[in-house]
Amino acid sequence: MASGFSNFGLLFLNHERILLAYLILQQIFRTSHQCCRIRMYISLQDRVVAGGLPSDITVRGVKTLRPMFDRLFAVTDLTVDYQRKARVSVSGGAVTLLDPHGVIGSASSVTLTSTGMSIVFPSHVTQLAIEGVAVSCFGPGQVVTTGYANKTLALQTYSITGATLNPITTPVSINIILSS
Repeated sequence: MASGFSNFGLLFLNHERILLAYLILQQIFRTSHQCCRIRMYISLQDRVVAGGLPSDITVRGVKTLRPMFDRLFAVTDLTVDYQRKARVSVSGGAVTLLDPHGVIGSASSVTLTSTGMSIVFPSHVTQLAIEGVAVSCFGPGQVVTTGYANKTLALQTYSITGATLNPITTPVSINIILSS
């Protein structure tokens, strides 16, 4: 491997064609002036699969709302130009997720408190996306963002009358929408 280069792959899979192509892209990072070789594989399914340990990746022009990526655990700071939505539901202190885009990753990333919750986002979500998050209650209630440092979102939950809502004892569902 040449000095200043880092290798990783993104695997693009397409159901409609049997096509396997290797593309080498050069990307110059403005902040570090390093070049990275990005290898893309085009094959049989409609998914993008990260290989290696890619970071600071931008994907634009996606025209579908379906989940696009696999192996997101290997990616750090993936920026996309479409909204990703997840829903955190809590009932009886148990957390369940509706998270087709892997925005939150797992229920273990959600910590409940007596006044709300904190959500630790996976490495592929950018801090900028977390800072621009839109949150809302699905059903009766209100939710307020109280902090968003170190890829952790802090939320407080309230009833429709404005009283603090304890998600450990009271069912609540919150929509999380990331936009960058």
